[in-house]
Amino acid sequence: MNKNPEDIDSIQKSDFVVLNGRLLQVIEVTYSKPGKIGRPKVYVIGIDISTGRRYEDVCPTKDVIKVPNVSKKAYLLVDIDKDGYVTLLNEDTCNTRSDIKLQKDSDIAQPKISVDIQKEHCLHVTPHIILMDGNDIWHPRRAGVASHF
Repeated sequence: MNKNPEDIDSIQKSDFVVLNGRLLQVIEVTYSKPGKIGRPKVYVIGIDISTGRRYEDVCPTKDVIKVPNVSKKAYLLVDIDKDGYVTLLNEDTCNTRSDIKLQKDSDIAQPKISVDIQKEHCLHVTPHIILMDGNDIWHPRRAGVASHF
């Protein structure tokens, strides 16, 4: 994974960072003021994008953090097969892909939604795929499900 060093005090909510060897999406950043003895610190809370677990870290504001090169692409969900692989449609090029496996803890993997798709109800789902150095990752927190048409 290609990572660029960045000052930790420039990190914002929804950025992607590497903390303790894990790729996290930042959900909260808090800055503390310097005390009589200590330096100002940054309190970072992030969610691991592959497991969904929450991680926290406290660092001095002068520290450097690794930031991966990340881009996001939205697709239209076409189908979910019995093995958990999703068929996605790129609306720009009208090409489909079926090489990404759905994570079990994903919003889409909930039984009610899977049953509705199998019954051929119309659901509008926009999953987001995280692209990092040629690796594509289904981002379960970014899938949005609208009501039936």
